[in-house]
Formats: sequence, structure tokens, C-alpha cells
Amino acid sequence: MKKSEINKEELINDTNKILEFMDKLDNMDIENIDVTKLEKDVQIFEKELNRKYKDLLPKDNLDSKE
Repeated sequence: MKKSEINKEELINDTNKILEFMDKLDNMDIENIDVTKLEKDVQIFEKELNRKYKDLLPKDNLDSKE
């Protein structure tokens, strides 16, 4: 089985996007968060990353069960 090649520049850019998103979350005013928009943004971001790195991500969902 051939390993998927990772474009290092793209990975760096995606990592920076993740960090920027986290910074944005950290700086949000918790009293005025539009939860619906935030959830939509997270879903879009997650789909983009999953699509891009699907061959590298584990097949099982690693989210904790609630």
C-alpha cells in the first residue's frame, strides 16, 4: 500500500487555519455567540479537512462518547 503524499505547504496552511480558528474562538464574546453560525462554520471546516486528509485520518470516529 502506497502512503499518501502530504503537501507540506498545504499542511502548514491548514494548521495555521486551525490555530486561527482556535484564536477566534478564544476571543469570542461568550454572551453574544451565534451558536448556529459557529456550528455551521465548524462543520464546513471539518468537512474540508476530512476531505483533504481522508487517507491519513483514522477510520473510526475519535470523538469522545457522551
